[in-house]
Amino acid sequence: MKRALRLRSDADFTRVRQEGQLYRHPALSVAVRSNSCSHNRYGFIVSKALGGAVARNRIKRRLRALLTRLHRYARQGFDIVVIGRPRLIGQPFEASRRILTELLIEARVLDGVRSA
Repeated sequence: MKRALRLRSDADFTRVRQEGQLYRHPALSVAVRSNSCSHNRYGFIVSKALGGAVARNRIKRRLRALLTRLHRYARQGFDIVVIGRPRLIGQPFEASRRILTELLIEARVLDGVRSA
């Protein structure tokens, strides 16, 4: 994922979490807030409750891959923070894709994607 499409500062993460709308699923949560950019910016939070560094990095890579696929279908101008939850461990890639897609549709970032 390109550097311009990532949230990097703690202040950005805090702003999205506090001022944005939160959408929940037992395996994932998504916080969405509009931004002043002409593109979306994405951030990921994966806590130590999901495992060691290797497991957390694997989850973040998977989430980044999913959002890279979905980015071209998304409405632009949002900061999006994806939060991994313990139920995400062991989920197949397709199940993760379906959950993330449903949350982004609920957040009105995606209009509906059949196969991303």
